[in-house]
This record gives sequence, C-alpha cells and structure tokens, in this order.
Amino acid sequence: MRLLVQLVVLGILCLLVGCAPKITVQVLSNGKLMTYVPKGTTVDWVDENFNSINVNFPYANPCGSNSTSSTCIVETGQGIYNCQGAVCEDPGLGVKPTTKPVIITDAKSKVPVAGPAKLYEVYCKDGTATADGPEVHYNDAVSFVPSTEQGFTLSGFSPSGACNPDKITNGIVCTVGVNQNVDASYNVQYAACTTPNGKGTLHVKMQ
Repeated sequence: MRLLVQLVVLGILCLLVGCAPKITVQVLSNGKLMTYVPKGTTVDWVDENFNSINVNFPYANPCGSNSTSSTCIVETGQGIYNCQGAVCEDPGLGVKPTTKPVIITDAKSKVPVAGPAKLYEVYCKDGTATADGPEVHYNDAVSFVPSTEQGFTLSGFSPSGACNPDKITNGIVCTVGVNQNVDASYNVQYAACTTPNGKGTLHVKMQ
C-alpha cells in the first residue's frame, strides 16, 4: 500500500513539474544505431524542413498494426525501418528495454567495419523464427537485431562463406563473404517464437 501511495505521489509530481523522458541510443557493433524510447512515446518522422516522411517497418513493428506511417505510438518490441525516397538507411526503433540489451558488446570486442553497415531483423513470422533485411554486397557489415530482448543463433549459411563468421549470435557482426547474386539461406534459432527453429535469407547482390 505504501508503495502504491509513493507511485501515485510521484505521478502527480510528474504532472505538475514534468518528468523528462529517457531515451537510449544503442551503438551496434557495425556502427548502426538502435533508438529506444519509453512505451507510449509518440514518434514523428520529418525532413529538414519538418515535412512528414513516411517510414515502413517491413518486419517486426514496434508501432503496432500500421506498417507504414509518418508517426506512431511505440508499443512493444523493436524493429528496423526504411524511409520513403531512401532518405535514411535502415535505422532501428524500439521500446526502451527493462534490462540492458543483450546485443551490446564491450567496446574492446567490437570489430572494425570493413564495408557499409546494414541492419537485419530477427523476428517471428507467423510464429516461426526468421531473419531478413535489405540488399547487401560483398564486404558489407551486417548486424542482426532481435525484435525482443531474447538471444538468437544463426548458422549453416549457404553458400558457404556468405557470412563470416559462419555462426552469428547477439553482438556479432556478419561480414558478407561472397560477391554474386544469391539469396543465401541460413538456420535461425530464436526462442521468442512459437516455432523457434526457422530459416532466414541474406540478399546478396554482385557489385
């Protein structure tokens, strides 16, 4: 009861004087950014002139049912998105984790980014684990981000050498090792899904 009273008092104080929201910007191992905001935060996308820009969440969507919009109220999970007219490069947005995100790695363990940085999403498609993302090229550095705080394992890349190293877990960067037009397949293990074992695709295009 005492705790409830304290929470109510804190809520009233926040209404009176304002409580500044806390935003976490996570720097992934390949230099890409994931931005975490408190649940219920309204996010608007605008250009330098403050004109609205539509964004699209092609995989997991923290904004709920609308996959394409210039504004959203962040609900749950996290996802990568792209902007209309290719004005931004696959950044990510998510609800602020309740614990430290498992994909953060120690700065000493980060590997140099050899080529352009890309983000891929590990998520559940119709309940089955999968991972997907944008077009990549030889030597690109790909970070895989899960749609929840749970860990994942990617392995069995085909053709062999499509991803270096050939086993990817949270925080490990995949360097694309083939220079050909191929949809490389791989095994996905992601406990957040009803069917935790599935397949993913790495869309490689020849330079």
